[in-house]
Amino acid sequence: MPSPTPPAPRALSGRDPFERLRRQMDRLFEDFGRGFDVPFGSGFFAMRPSLLADEAGVRRPAVDLVETDAAYQITAELPGIPPEAVQVTLADGILTIKGEKKEERDETREGWHVAERRFGSFQRSFQLPAGIAEDAIAARVADGVLTVTLPKAAEPPKTAKTIAVEAKG
Repeated sequence: MPSPTPPAPRALSGRDPFERLRRQMDRLFEDFGRGFDVPFGSGFFAMRPSLLADEAGVRRPAVDLVETDAAYQITAELPGIPPEAVQVTLADGILTIKGEKKEERDETREGWHVAERRFGSFQRSFQLPAGIAEDAIAARVADGVLTVTLPKAAEPPKTAKTIAVEAKG
């Protein structure tokens, strides 16, 4: 009777060496699937997820995307993050929202001392659709909610033009 095949070797930590890669692929497919149930997820505001985002401690806050006749609006909940810690940038048609939250608490009382520190960062990027009035984009934070308004550029008037037809010969 043949002897059973020995189990495949595992990483020194006792975990499967491909586990991290599998988790990253799972996250990639989850992020991909989320784009279909979000307004504009099929192209206008396509997310640019990073496989390393969660590994690096960077979080992507949930956002609401709304389109009106005059503008697009992105709303993100950023509880506890002061406005000066939020940055909104536009480069090459990609709008990026990012920021950091830092908290420190140091308390000493009779017989004990507590020191706590927390740090977190977030980032979301969106490919903007054509026809945005980039010079009129506005962002504001109120009550822990960031609202970015992206006005649509005025469409040039559509006029009919008659083209002269030349006769040859």
